[in-house]
Amino acid sequence: MSSNVKTMDAPHGPPHGAPPPAAETQSGWRSRMPEQSNDYRVVVFGAGGVGKSSLVLRKKKKEEEEEEEEEEEEEEEEEEEKKKKKKKEEEEEEEEEEKKKKEEEEEEEEEEEEEEEEEEKKEEEEEEKKEEEEEEEEEEEEEEEEEEEEEEEEEEEEEEEEEEGRREEEEREVCSFCSCYLVKTRFQFEYNNWYSYHVISCNKNICTLQITDTTGSHQFPAMQRLSISKGHAFILVYSCTSRQSLEELRPIWEVIRETKGPNELQSIPVMLVGNKCDENENREVPATEGEAEAQRWGCHFMETSAKTNHNVKELFQELLNLEKNRNISLQLEKKSQLKGTKKIREKCSIM
Repeated sequence: MSSNVKTMDAPHGPPHGAPPPAAETQSGWRSRMPEQSNDYRVVVFGAGGVGKSSLVLRKKKKEEEEEEEEEEEEEEEEEEEKKKKKKKEEEEEEEEEEKKKKEEEEEEEEEEEEEEEEEEKKEEEEEEKKEEEEEEEEEEEEEEEEEEEEEEEEEEEEEEEEEEGRREEEEREVCSFCSCYLVKTRFQFEYNNWYSYHVISCNKNICTLQITDTTGSHQFPAMQRLSISKGHAFILVYSCTSRQSLEELRPIWEVIRETKGPNELQSIPVMLVGNKCDENENREVPATEGEAEAQRWGCHFMETSAKTNHNVKELFQELLNLEKNRNISLQLEKKSQLKGTKKIREKCSIM
């Protein structure tokens, strides 16, 4: 409060008991008093020689000393603040330098990574080009091999056809008993059924073997019964990879038994065939189970593979060998329609 404290000596009036001068009245004394203000004022009273002035001076000196100390402290604080600021500035400069270094290092790393990526891309592109070239070369080689294989297969087929022609001629000349041989095949699509016509040799004569695929006929029972009533032999096919396909043949077998009757059925060739025998990994019906089912039905059993052509030709040959009625009526066509071979109207139908 030193700045706001003001000391003032009381004004000396006339000596004790002496009357005031005429000019100095009470109002004159009041006019000498300082005006009121917001400052905090300390008024010192005392008689002369009591050391009021010394006290006031001491107070002032103390205040001055305190002010000097405060100024020194402020200067020290300012110096410390300056030092701190310098330290902060230095630290900030160091941090900035470190940041710059890090940024430079990161930029260098990014550049290196980009260079590496570009090199890798180039290498990958080169490898892809090499692979493409190798694949093209392999494809060309494969095409050449396929062409060679096709040529070889064509040559083999021609040789086989020649051999088959020779065998047929020999068999026709040598055959002295009733036997059947497959000669050629043609297909016709009619009434949602596939008709496969196989020309066979029977007692040195030619007859046509009609094979009908009854796909979808189960939806039309009347058509199914008509096909069964006209059939001379039957092949019941299931998939070795599907037990359900074998179970679906049971009602068809019952319809065949009802339509043909037990007496006529004894003389009709029937084969239970398990197809897709090459897919052993997905097999659901063992061969023993299919054979046991065929024994219960009183028919013959064979497994085939249409994919690998396993037992396909043997199936039809075996079915013809089971034919007990060898008296197949043959009707010869006119010579103008034979074109070097004898054609007979179809009399043997396999459903």
